Amino acid sequence: PPAARTEAAAAFLARKAALDAAVAEAAADVAAARAAQPRRGAPRPVPAGPPSAREARKARMEKVRREKGEAGVLADPKLSSRVCAGVGCRVKIHSIAALVTVCRFCKLRFCLKCGLPEAHGCGNAARAAARAADQAAARAPAAKERAATAERHRAKLADFQAARGKQTSTGKGKAKGKGKGKGKGKK
Repeated sequence: PPAARTEAAAAFLARKAALDAAVAEAAADVAAARAAQPRRGAPRPVPAGPPSAREARKARMEKVRREKGEAGVLADPKLSSRVCAGVGCRVKIHSIAALVTVCRFCKLRFCLKCGLPEAHGCGNAARAAARAADQAAARAPAAKERAATAERHRAKLADFQAARGKQTSTGKGKAKGKGKGKGKGKK
């Protein structure tokens, strides 16, 4: 019986070693597969493909603007599109000129829905322009402006004082009566 036990124990240990090796090999395979997969939150590689139609149009517009200026952009039929430049918006805007908005920041043509700068991507430029306008309105007037305003106020004050001095009463002496107003009889 002791020999049988040792043979059984040796067989058990051999099976256990084989299982442990198989588990270690499977764990190594899983670790390799996980390392090959991209992590969550990691930036995915962008496939290098042709630019979108809007990007290509903007690039063309910038090239023409550099070479010929704004007049060249407006004269180029491909760039002065008859379709709204909003992303995903394909509204035709050539039929009614009153319903076309030209953005003052990117100079593209939009329908009324996409025309707001915040709606099509010029929100930062619009906020910067609004901030600059607020700061310009809030600034103190220059010394010349202040002096001119002070002179206008002095002239008005002098006119009011002169008008007040010229007034004369049309009544005949003091008013004597029983009314409740000041200076009209005894109390």
